[in-house]
Amino acid sequence: MRASSERQECMEGSPWVIAFRRLFRRIWLEFTLRLDRSLAARAVDPRERLTRHIFSTRHFSTQKARVKPEALMPPPENLETSVFRTANLSEPVVWELGDLFVGAGRGKKPIARADLHASKVQESGLRLRPDSWPARHANITGWPKEKDERMDYAQLLAADAALVLRLEA
Repeated sequence: MRASSERQECMEGSPWVIAFRRLFRRIWLEFTLRLDRSLAARAVDPRERLTRHIFSTRHFSTQKARVKPEALMPPPENLETSVFRTANLSEPVVWELGDLFVGAGRGKKPIARADLHASKVQESGLRLRPDSWPARHANITGWPKEKDERMDYAQLLAADAALVLRLEA
């Protein structure tokens, strides 16, 4: 009996088992989110909540309970800020999106997130482009080429973003 439980514990911690579980979770989440196929094709509604997953403590302040503009800055290579359309999703599913579709490529989980309404992006003069992969993904586009100008836009967005800290370890 003891050998059987030891073998089971060993298999559960196996890299193959862990990789299989992660892949299964990713496929299942993608499948369940795609049940609303029209979302990817639809323009982003101004009332929708957008989420930017955050991986660095340099991108937010817990003391001031705010998101820093750097968290919303686009990479200079493509000038697009990746976000998820998270309206009507439960908290665990929002975190799971970050874990599987953003964090997996970095080898870590997001530690916080910036939540903001799509209307704030649109009011700033930036645009939202829906994307079908992964499900519920969108990009903030229309960023200026000059870094100082991009920072101005990021400051506007950060001022309206809500900081959500991950509570689990």
